[in-house]
Amino acid sequence: MALKHQRRLPGAVLLDKDGTLLENVPYNVDPARMQLAPGAARALRTLGETGMPIAVVSNQPGVALGRFTEQELGAVRQRLAELFEANGAVLADFFLLPASPGRQRAALYLRLHLPQAAPRHGTPRARHARRRRRMELDDRRHPR
Repeated sequence: MALKHQRRLPGAVLLDKDGTLLENVPYNVDPARMQLAPGAARALRTLGETGMPIAVVSNQPGVALGRFTEQELGAVRQRLAELFEANGAVLADFFLLPASPGRQRAALYLRLHLPQAAPRHGTPRARHARRRRRMELDDRRHPR
């Protein structure tokens, strides 16, 4: 039986780390303090079933401010991988965004076309980007 309408899945899923995937703990590099946000475990199980690559993208102003180094975030990446595995998913990669070019690096690595990619977290800017089906590449235009 042929499908009348086949829904095309995106090439990858990019999840925001703080406040979306994890409870927001500002400037946290301690894996022991990393807790999944409400609904995140179920979302990881559902996404894991799709077989799509799932990557975490995280704005890390603490790196830019010198509060911690990118090397210190290695333990954070390891804990993310453990949380993914415990919930039936595989972490494809963890992309840091201490500056705006990180988003472009993630897109190149995962072979995504950014104008079709939309953020999935609940900020007003993300909701606006979803409506317009595009993503701003330069966060400096939209300070938080």
